[in-house]
Amino acid sequence: MKPNFNLEDLKRENVYNVPENYFDRLPNRIMQRVSASSPETSEAKSWLPAPLRLALAGSGFAAAFATVFMLNQPPEFPQVDLLASVPQTEIVNYLLASEQLDRSDLTSLNIADQNLTAEFINANDTEIQRELEDEPIENLY
Repeated sequence: MKPNFNLEDLKRENVYNVPENYFDRLPNRIMQRVSASSPETSEAKSWLPAPLRLALAGSGFAAAFATVFMLNQPPEFPQVDLLASVPQTEIVNYLLASEQLDRSDLTSLNIADQNLTAEFINANDTEIQRELEDEPIENLY
């Protein structure tokens, strides 16, 4: 069974009592406990004076920036020249082997040296005649 608990029955008193002038004396008490110690210098910093350390840090940053800048330069030869050096027969063979292109995409190739129509247009004479008969030629003049 739970005991009945009533807030009204509790005493109302301030349980958080602070001694008199506590916060006024607190900084002095802390300062008495903390002894003043001399700042310690590390031995690594003592062999280089501060201006020299600053100059070395700045020059190191500049050297790192220059290195990154020089390594990210674009190549001296343009990519177009590389593509122009590839033979056209090799390009056509690559495009024919690629599954991303249709054979109809290769009709736009302009190759004067070779006649490639027989390789990628599979049509016989009767199919060509039938397609030409379906076109209204009279309206073209």
